[in-house]
Order: sequence, then structure tokens, then C-alpha cells
Amino acid sequence: MCFFQAINDFLGSGLNFGTPLKNYAGKEILKQTLENFTIAPEQTRRIELVFPGSEETGYYTVDAFVSLNGKKILKTQSAFILLEPMSDPPDPFFQIDKNYPTVQLLDGYKLLGAGSIGFYQHWWDMPEDISTEFQKRFQDGGDLKAYLDAGLELAGSVMPLPRYAALKDKIRRGLPVLSEKEVLYVERFAETLAKIAGSRVKYWLVTAEIDVMARRPDITGGNAASVLADYAYLARAMYTGFKRAMPDIPVVALGIAANDYLHSNPPFQLSRIALDSLGKNFDLLAIDAYSGNWDSLRGPIDPPEKSLRQFLLDTIELSKQYGRPGKMINAERCYSVNYSAAFDSEILRQVAEYTLRSMIINRSVPSPYYSLHVACNYSIPRKIRDGHLNADSPILDLGALWKAVLDEKGEIAFIPRPTAIAFATAARELAFVSNPQETKLASGVHAYLFTRKDNKETIAVWTTEEPVMLKLDFPVAAGLTTMNGVKSVHKPGPASLEISGAPIFLQLDAPRETVSAMIAKATIPQAALCKGGGWRTDFDHVSLQIGNLAN
Repeated sequence: MCFFQAINDFLGSGLNFGTPLKNYAGKEILKQTLENFTIAPEQTRRIELVFPGSEETGYYTVDAFVSLNGKKILKTQSAFILLEPMSDPPDPFFQIDKNYPTVQLLDGYKLLGAGSIGFYQHWWDMPEDISTEFQKRFQDGGDLKAYLDAGLELAGSVMPLPRYAALKDKIRRGLPVLSEKEVLYVERFAETLAKIAGSRVKYWLVTAEIDVMARRPDITGGNAASVLADYAYLARAMYTGFKRAMPDIPVVALGIAANDYLHSNPPFQLSRIALDSLGKNFDLLAIDAYSGNWDSLRGPIDPPEKSLRQFLLDTIELSKQYGRPGKMINAERCYSVNYSAAFDSEILRQVAEYTLRSMIINRSVPSPYYSLHVACNYSIPRKIRDGHLNADSPILDLGALWKAVLDEKGEIAFIPRPTAIAFATAARELAFVSNPQETKLASGVHAYLFTRKDNKETIAVWTTEEPVMLKLDFPVAAGLTTMNGVKSVHKPGPASLEISGAPIFLQLDAPRETVSAMIAKATIPQAALCKGGGWRTDFDHVSLQIGNLAN
């Protein structure tokens, strides 16, 4: 690994540079040093240190310290991951979403195991020649051609809402923001996109967080009826255009966040109005599958177990009620962090664990994609440099997989966050799995069974509470993979495994019935089997309430 740090505006002699390398557990593996070097005033010096390779897959952090006369005067940090390359084609389920994708990270997407990528094509500027820009994206040098050549499946998105930010005067005056000309243009626009893309785009998403936009007076005036009408006009027009050109490519509608589910009684009130307005003009449903607070700058983030799986299942049920397939697309999910959060900080570890658990849960329901929102927000470092953001204050960063920084030449460089190794592990352990089965081993201990493409059984298990010991009797040799991709093998027979908030994966070459029987006999000594309380009702009697926590 090469590591650099630029130091400006400092004159020093006898400077010392040290870089301890630590694994994910915080254990120092080795340390590199450079002693007695100098930097001239107003100059930058690039320091490159090469670390020896490691045979162990995982996530590693490097802390860099510059000291003068024994006193530390500068500290920074970097990170890297070690992975085995994918041996099989990637599963499209593991998707990089349409926000901030970049060809600069294409090798990174492939290494992690992403099998599909989303992209936007905006209609707002209404160019007379609709096709020119889009055609370029499929030609040499175009981003979509690069993604296709790399083996990534494409999912296209067109925003089915007006650009409200440019229509504030109309909104303030209570006037309609859409004209007949725009609606008809959007229909032609969609038809042109579909003709050019053909079967290279597997789904067209005409989705928007209408439940959020309808309640945003600062953006839309907070007029829910107008937002729903705008969505219905544009989504219908897009459906008509897409289907006229490519009738066999599914057009996906909706795209609500959690507001219309978690905070609506009954759930899906706005969704049903929108879908009723669309009529036959959609093939499949998508949601942005949030399940509580995703913004760590606002407060503690909510774990996916809170409501994610039920949100997914209820959306599938909604699809069936409208005569559509019993599946749905998770078009967006992520957690935000402070841009300056340390790579080994507790919040980044928590986001990695929650993301992996989200992917496992999502994998347990019929869903073509889990779309990870904003793999990297590469706009942040330049906004800091140009004075648009203050690096001394918290900065909301949705970039789950990489942090973008500027190198000594002012060019963007990408440093992986812990979620990158979690994504990579999921993409390897859960690629093309089938036959999902949810089971609960004890209160707060979750497990999901899947059948792999090679017919082996995989178990993903974790706890949402304190770590526990899981006692199993393996009927055959069992492989074990940690969240960091570290693998080991357990012999047949009794075994004790520590289960924490970071999921582990077990692989067994045995029938589902045998594996299910093993799980049924598993024990967790620390687990409470029941929970209860009581009170005295009179001198001779008490009342007890006892709940079963075991299943």
C-alpha cells in the first residue's frame, strides 16, 4: 500500500513520520517510520511507504503521525481493504445506486462484487435533440458503455417530478408547475431513451419520494395534492414512452421513503392515491427502504431489524393487491456519517454492521436489487476546498463505501470505509442464493438460511443485543466467514461461536432438513427464555405476566 500526506506552510528539520497499521479489531500489525526529514516553507512533500502484503482478508487502518522533538504536530488516517477477487460473475442484486456513480470507481465496484449499477438521465432542460447526450453515454468513453463492458447490469432512472427548485415563483403563487408541452415532451423523451438503450437497460425506474416531497413546503410548497398530480402525469407519460419502444422492459413506479409507511395510518395512504392514478401504467413497485433514523448527525441511527423486513413484505403485498408481481425493488437505502469520522470510529463500524444486516434481511424477500445509496460523495472535498463547506463542522456524508479526499495535486482519491468490506462479504456469501428462511434463535438473536448456487446451505447469524455464545453440533465440516471476509473451517461436532452485532456466515454441505435440525438444537446459555412481571392483587393472590422469548 502507498500512503501519502501533504504538509504545507511548515518549515521543519528533524521531523519524524510514523504509521502504525491496525486490523479491524484494533490490533497493531506493524509500523513504518521515516526519521529526520525536512520540508521547506510553502512546499509539499509526498511520502510513500510500502507495507508488506497480508494473507488475511479484511479492513485495515493506517494512522500517520508527524512529530518534532518528540511532540506530535500532525495526525491523519487512511484505510484499505484486502479481498480475494470474485471467482464467479457478480449478482445484480448488489447494486450501486444512481446517485454519484463514477467510472473512476469502476474497478472498486467490481472488486467489491457489485453486479448492477443505477443511472439518471434528466429531462428538465428539455433539449430539442433528445438523443445526442444519451447516445454518447453508450459510445466509447461513455460511462454506461464502461459499466456494461465491466459486466454490470444497468437500471435506468428518470425523475417523474418537475425541478421544483426552478419553479419557486409559480409555487409561491399557487400556480400549476407542469404544462401540456412538458408532459408530452417527457413521453417522447422516455421513448427515445428506451429506443437507444434497448435491452441493455433491464429496468426503468420512474420513482420519487413523493411522501417526502409532499411534506416539504420549502421545496414544493407542501401541497400534497399538487405533488401527487405532477407525479401521476409524468409517470404515466414515461410509462407510455418506454413501453412504446420496449414493451418487455419493466417500468417501476412509486419510490416512497418510510414516511408513507411508518408514519401513515393506515400505511401507504399516499401510495394508494398515486397507484390509483397510474392505473395500468406500471409493472413493478420500488421503495426507498428506510426503517427509521438514517442520519447519524441527527441522533442514534435505527437498526434494520426495527421494521425493514416488514416494510419490504408489506410493499410486496401492496403490489399483489394491484395485480402486480409478488416482488419489489429496494431502490435506495443507506446511513449517513460525519465526513470527518475516523475510519476506525464506532459509528463507521455500526454503519457497516447495520448495512450488512440490511442486505441479509433484504435478501430474504423477493427483490431484484438492493441499491446502496451513494457509494461515494466525491463532491465534498472540493466543496471544502472552495469554501462551500466548513471542515471544522459536521458534514453529512452519505458515501457509505468510500470517503473522497484530495491528494497533494488536488485530485480526488478514494479511501474505503468499513461498509466496503461488509458489502464485499455479502456479495460473495449471498450471491444468487435462494430458498430464504427466517428463524429466531433467541431474543435479539437473528438467523437467516439460504441455499447457495452450489447447493450448500448458508446461515447468516447475529445479535442485536450483547454478544452471546452460540453452541452448535455441526453434522459436517462447516465453513465460517466473518463480516471482514476472514474464513475458517470447523470440524464436525460440537462448537461454540461468539455472536455479535457483526453477522457471521456458516456454510454447510448438507440438506436443508439437516441444517434446520442443527439450528433447532442450538443453545445460547446467556439467552433468557422468558420475560415477565407481576403484582399483588390482594392479600392472598398475585398476578403474573410471562412472555416466551425463545421463539
